Amino acid sequence: MEKKDIFSGKGIEIIKTQDKRITVSQEGLEIRHEGKPISFELPTTGFIYLVVDCSGSMSGDKLSQAKNGAINFAKDALEKGYLTGLIQFESSAAHLCEPTKEISVLEKYLKQIRAGGSTNMAKAIQIAHQRLGKKKGLRVMVIATDGAPDSKEEALNKAQQAKKKELR
Repeated sequence: MEKKDIFSGKGIEIIKTQDKRITVSQEGLEIRHEGKPISFELPTTGFIYLVVDCSGSMSGDKLSQAKNGAINFAKDALEKGYLTGLIQFESSAAHLCEPTKEISVLEKYLKQIRAGGSTNMAKAIQIAHQRLGKKKGLRVMVIATDGAPDSKEEALNKAQQAKKKELR
């Protein structure tokens, strides 16, 4: 039986045989199908919240670089099976987006972020901790900031609480 390798990469292999059978396999999981289209998605490895500082000190190029970095990070994370959500913080903090595989959704929210206010990192960590605590799988919080939080002690306390719950 002659096989034609249609796709191979990232742990997935798709093979079409001469008799028009298609086999999709990933790390021991195999789906076979004849004659009908199939849908196959990568399993979710985990969840990430990007926590982006948009305080006044981030105005200009810093915020632009943080936004571009966030998009590139989310794309890389998606290739590894992570869904990425978004939280912004300045004098207050706001949950913008649940973890998603849709990079365009993240881009939409990132475009709306403007710089201003102080750096209430503790509140942002608390929101990410609460949101990630409800998820199953690997849970990660990534903070993009340029400076010191309003309260270093409170931010460290919130980060330690999150770490105790196995957030990374």
